[in-house]
Amino acid sequence: MILLYGAYGYTGTLIAERATALGVQLLLGGRDEARLRPLAERTGHPFRAFSLDAIDLTDVRVLLGAAGPFVHTAPKLVAACLAQGTHYVDITGEMPVFQHCHARGVDAESAGVVLLPGAGFDVVPSDCIAKFAAEQLPGAERMKLSILSRGGASGGTARTATEAGLAGWVRRDGELVPAPIGSITGRTDFGDRERTTLAVPWADVLTAGWSTGIPNIEVHFAVAPSVARAARTAAALGGLLETRLVGALARAWAARLPAGPDAAARARGSAVFVAEVERGNERFRARLTTPEGYTLTAITALECAVRASRGRVRPGFSTPSQAFGADFITTFPGCVREALPV
Repeated sequence: MILLYGAYGYTGTLIAERATALGVQLLLGGRDEARLRPLAERTGHPFRAFSLDAIDLTDVRVLLGAAGPFVHTAPKLVAACLAQGTHYVDITGEMPVFQHCHARGVDAESAGVVLLPGAGFDVVPSDCIAKFAAEQLPGAERMKLSILSRGGASGGTARTATEAGLAGWVRRDGELVPAPIGSITGRTDFGDRERTTLAVPWADVLTAGWSTGIPNIEVHFAVAPSVARAARTAAALGGLLETRLVGALARAWAARLPAGPDAAARARGSAVFVAEVERGNERFRARLTTPEGYTLTAITALECAVRASRGRVRPGFSTPSQAFGADFITTFPGCVREALPV
């Protein structure tokens, strides 16, 4: 049985609905029975309510975590999975969670348990395109991953982002080094046009390093030029943006956001990932186009959990591309990958 924990959240609901459409039986989980019951009745899945202090994984083969911020939920869920012999999959994009799961990898391997965080938009598509590009230029020394996301954010995603803080990171010579958001900008051609990009602490700074072995990695997001200018100014002002006032304002903004984009907005949305790798004077570039992020998360996360439940993932810690290969993302509808001229 696959237990979906955080089932009544925005993304959890999308996963539950997709499972119903595909005939995949889930056990819906969460802390609030009053919110679980109507979702269970609507989707046809049974449910189990429990808190993080009394995690019940009886008869559960895979736990699929969809309750964030994951920095609060994942450590307890991972510990319970290791203790009870249950595979762990989640949809986090939070770097501390990846670090925690990676650190528990040896324990998981010994227990015969899979630890597979990042099974959604963070980081399946970016991890797979990174792995693909690295395979085309073995021994690459540098990678830039650029992401263009066309679609809105849910309140839950925004709250998770505010938890993560405003510090930035890049990988330099195999190590994470600070790079305040706004300190590194660039330009990337996403196929429609060249856009301004801003280096961000996306989890691929970690995961792409583990998946490819490339020692120098930056992850950029496409932003409006005005956003890049504001970020550069903020970076120049140092710790000002880390004040309690700004943190409180960011949390208040997140609380006002809607649950998430509606079905029409998700259908209109899309995402583009560009991976650029270098080895000396040699370069390779590839582009991946996918459906909108929440839609893609429901698709990939459910498939990762199903594969784990069928014993198709080796025990221990894995990134998505380590578990399933660089071509995994191309098996899903609407995901198109292409090599680009350099």
